[in-house]
Amino acid sequence: MEKVSIIIPTYNSEKYLKRCINSICNQTYKNIEIIIIDDGSTDDTFNICEEYAKRDDRIKFIHKKNEGVSVARNRGIKSANGKYIMFVDSDDWIENNAVEICIKYMEDYNAQIGQFNYYFSHNDKEIKRESFITDIILAGEKEKNEIECDILFPYFNKKVKYGKIRGCWSKIFLTKFLIDNNIKFQENLSIQEDTVLFLQAINKVNTIIFFNEYLYHYFQNGESVTKKYDDNKLTKNEATIKVINKLFEKNKNKKLKKAIQLLYWELLLSAILTQIYNEKNISKYKDKKNLLKKVLKKQAYKNAMKLNTIKFLNFKQKIIFLLLKLKCYYIVYILTKIKNK
Repeated sequence: MEKVSIIIPTYNSEKYLKRCINSICNQTYKNIEIIIIDDGSTDDTFNICEEYAKRDDRIKFIHKKNEGVSVARNRGIKSANGKYIMFVDSDDWIENNAVEICIKYMEDYNAQIGQFNYYFSHNDKEIKRESFITDIILAGEKEKNEIECDILFPYFNKKVKYGKIRGCWSKIFLTKFLIDNNIKFQENLSIQEDTVLFLQAINKVNTIIFFNEYLYHYFQNGESVTKKYDDNKLTKNEATIKVINKLFEKNKNKKLKKAIQLLYWELLLSAILTQIYNEKNISKYKDKKNLLKKVLKKQAYKNAMKLNTIKFLNFKQKIIFLLLKLKCYYIVYILTKIKNK
């Protein structure tokens, strides 16, 4: 029975952490090690972790200063002794047979990466994410490009061939594959770090298995990340754009270029909602508008606004896209205020 390392980065998660750890401790598959990295919490997270570590000798508890989720996950990878690695965020939880099912697929197909499905949990409701066809892929250039497009912009393939597959938490990795290929989280990124990791992995993978099993519960708590104010959002975007540009600087695939444009559109929209036009931004409207105009001159966002089709965008995104094209900045401002309420 192969060992599986399950990595839980946590920061101020006292409200949800017990549910997460319980779902892992109660797995039907018993040969696991649970690596909890407390990233400098200031609430009761530390005490909860210590309590569970004393109770279950499969738990390895690491307490460190606050450096961000990417550093925490990398610390977990370095500490892992299992043949396989899984990631679980501290406010989420997994089905009690999740590890057992993952191991079966990985061992049966000798895969380096396993991708499974999940539930989206919000406001006491759970929604099954889209289904994809269970398939084993020996990843050649064509297959990799297709998967990369869906990583960069979910649902790029309209038939939902792979769907929303960015998160590291909806996967199981062969540890040797990650270590041998130096695949780890880029510690200078605080957004889209999952996206970049999976893009790196797809570039190196030979065998990946997609299995349509709903094993993970992704919990969105509190204020939506699409509304929460972040006065550093544009800087975070710049770091992500720099990494993505470097990853694909030599790639001439037209579909990939389109998917990258769509990712940059997503980053632009997020910056408008969470920083530039966010109601918690106390700057005057004139200053907000000038900042938006300045941002739109940056090459990545200029490329995003050159999209020759907006069929990939939902209705609300299409409206904002067209208004930006027409330089109707005040209307975008009003719509943002409405959306953020």
